[in-house]
Amino acid sequence: MKKLNILLITKNFHMGGAEVHVCDLANQLAESGHHVVLISNAGGQTEHLVPQVKHHALKVNDINYLKNLFFIKKIIKEQQIDIVHGHQRLGISLAVMASKLTGTPNVATIHGQLKYDIRSFMIRRWVQQLICVRSNTYEQTKKYPKLHQNSSLILNGVRPYPLSKNKEPFTLMYGSRIDKRHFAVLTMLINDVLPELYQLNNDVKLLVFGEGKFSSELKELIEQTNSSLGKQVIDFRGYTSELGLEYQQAGLALACARSAMDALCNNTAVLPVNVHNLGEPITTKNFSALMANNFEPTTFPAPTPQGLIQQISKYLDNPAYYQQQVELLQQDISANLTLQGAVEKTLKLYQSSLV
Repeated sequence: MKKLNILLITKNFHMGGAEVHVCDLANQLAESGHHVVLISNAGGQTEHLVPQVKHHALKVNDINYLKNLFFIKKIIKEQQIDIVHGHQRLGISLAVMASKLTGTPNVATIHGQLKYDIRSFMIRRWVQQLICVRSNTYEQTKKYPKLHQNSSLILNGVRPYPLSKNKEPFTLMYGSRIDKRHFAVLTMLINDVLPELYQLNNDVKLLVFGEGKFSSELKELIEQTNSSLGKQVIDFRGYTSELGLEYQQAGLALACARSAMDALCNNTAVLPVNVHNLGEPITTKNFSALMANNFEPTTFPAPTPQGLIQQISKYLDNPAYYQQQVELLQQDISANLTLQGAVEKTLKLYQSSLV
């Protein structure tokens, strides 16, 4: 395969599934011998880039749009870029406009909803190849026949780690940005769910990984709950760049989207949950349906304390069964959720754009 000069563009580059994916994609492409240039805001993911990736930290925002666009145009010419790949709304807009100005093929990845990431009629018209990371977004493209014709469904793959941690079957884990929405779920877990579960099973504990605007409030809440229980049932460990590795210790991950994939790729059972929806523990029966929507349980009701207690108790009553389910799914997980597979599919799309 011809080695390519690839320009990746995104806005934020700190925490979150899209940001981590862009970092992983850049690293994997560079380690495969491609020349990779990345444009984004400065952020915590920068320290995880391999040396081969050339990173330009700009102030990527709407105010600096024209200034950034002409800088990108300059980079495309100087670096002889073969393909420009934009992620999320502003990254897609800049990539597509730069593509139009320079004649360079473009690819866009929607990490959220079509109506948010590609709002403009003009951008929709000029996107040459579109990657959707969940099936409902791919279905939305059918409203625009030309866009749908050039759309592909490629899940954001994650990197599995060699199994190295002893699994604790009654340990639950939640890993995310500590923003308003995740803090709402964690508050429900800590105030209303963990005390009830602890009364039923004294071996239950919760590990929390992440950082964000609500970290201080979360720490205070955890301290209060641990104090009332007379034991450290909840352990807040802050940010980690190796979330998948940490999941190996847990019996059950409370997660959706990329975090759910991190857990599954690292041999851990998953209960899909976010502020909007609470699913059921993943099994061989529901894996395909949940995977099609990026492990976001959109057809399920909103989480409630009683609902969380019920679904977590399903797992706690028979952890061996749900661990076996994850092991039975490993072939499907390897084929569909790994970073290597996602990068290979993306490269094929790049190559098809150059024909």
